[in-house]
Amino acid sequence: MIVMLFHTILISLFLLNTSAFFMRQGMTTAHRRQTALNSVKTLRQSKAFLSCPKEYVIKESPGKGLGVFTLTCIPLNTVVGDYTGELLTLQQKDRLYLPSLKPKRTQEDLKWIESRLERGQTITGDYIFGVGDFYVDAEDTDVSNWCRFLNHDGDANLRVKSLEFGMDDKPRIWFVANRDIQAGEELCFDYGEGYWMDDDIVK
Repeated sequence: MIVMLFHTILISLFLLNTSAFFMRQGMTTAHRRQTALNSVKTLRQSKAFLSCPKEYVIKESPGKGLGVFTLTCIPLNTVVGDYTGELLTLQQKDRLYLPSLKPKRTQEDLKWIESRLERGQTITGDYIFGVGDFYVDAEDTDVSNWCRFLNHDGDANLRVKSLEFGMDDKPRIWFVANRDIQAGEELCFDYGEGYWMDDDIVK
């Protein structure tokens, strides 16, 4: 029997059994924005971009690159969408993204990296979401969906829920409206303090 444990995102390095966090690899906010702006044309042709439902639109968000905006009103507690991507184990995630584990990369890891680079995909680690013992990596726009374009907002209109084993026995991560959302609003959730690097904080 599957026990459904729903968790609002509280991003930190580890959150007991079901954790949710975005793993960072040292890029500043400015670097991430520039990368996003430079690849807008490619993104607009990607599977992730084209998967956006007709009730939403992906367009420029001031100061954030691309973002997701709703064209219709969304009632409280409505399920907005699922976060999808490549499924990685802790060991795979660490070997692929942690520079300190570069010497331990396998031939499979090297092929993965080569494939990303050949297809013009980035390898930043900004889109990794942990659930239990697994991690969903939505950075590759050829295998992820539109939810990768959801931006951060401290006063977010979405909350995150996660389930370690969904109907297909794989982790599920999804977004739910935490209030009534008006047409024209950008859809955002709170990444949490654990996402940001020290040099992202402007004092």
